[in-house]
Amino acid sequence: MASGYPGFSAPVVGVAGGNAANLVTLAQVQGFGYVNEATVRSIATSMINSAEGGLMVGAWGTQPLIGVAPNPSWTIQGGVYSACTDASGRITIPFNPHYSHCVQSVSVTKMPATPQAGGHYPCPPYDWIESQVTLLGASGTGAVVQFSHDYSWQPGMWVTIMYMAMGN
Repeated sequence: MASGYPGFSAPVVGVAGGNAANLVTLAQVQGFGYVNEATVRSIATSMINSAEGGLMVGAWGTQPLIGVAPNPSWTIQGGVYSACTDASGRITIPFNPHYSHCVQSVSVTKMPATPQAGGHYPCPPYDWIESQVTLLGASGTGAVVQFSHDYSWQPGMWVTIMYMAMGN
């Protein structure tokens, strides 16, 4: 029960609505004070809002998604980024604007290689489905990601990723 009382406190009298399959009506059950969907939704929403309040704000310079933004505010940035991997199969994703205090999180997902304007790749496109993408490190100015396949780096390949970073 929503009140915290553990037991059933009201006896069932007769059959509701003349249908032998129903012991009580929905209105009767709701009247007993049990938690219903609206109550659960309200409690869950309140708990989530309380836990996330002030955690982050929307894209650079926008208002908070929820709660009061910390000072300095969290900022989220991301998008699609393409580059040629270096000799160790790495690329560096530049953050713009830079994070001056900390990087809270970075998430990357490999995508099919996207050619530059005019349909040209400056190096061979890398589209292995089984590739591994490893976040090697992050700083206020960017994140370093390495591409590998079958335990070997993928040097000199044109890669495309989707990324998202949060920091302040």
